[in-house]
Amino acid sequence: MLGDALPCVSKYDKLNIKVGVDVIRNMIKQTEIIEDQEGEELDKVQLWLFAYNGVTTHALSLIRKHQILLSTKENLIQLLTYMNLRPLPEFT
Repeated sequence: MLGDALPCVSKYDKLNIKVGVDVIRNMIKQTEIIEDQEGEELDKVQLWLFAYNGVTTHALSLIRKHQILLSTKENLIQLLTYMNLRPLPEFT
């Protein structure tokens, strides 16, 4: 058995643009490809998106529908602070 797969996508945009449905749809297609390639060897595919600037309302709807894990800059800052790790650099 192969077990679980956790494909992760990280998106950052210098123009502070939020992630849209095109990225989410592409992630869903990637899941289908992984499932086709791995077949019965795979127990579960769990998608995870790190969207530095957040996501659009429509993208959030798809994220919820497909139970995609979502992390934003704020989530990561909280985690790093909690773990006493160095903060994220500010991108300009």
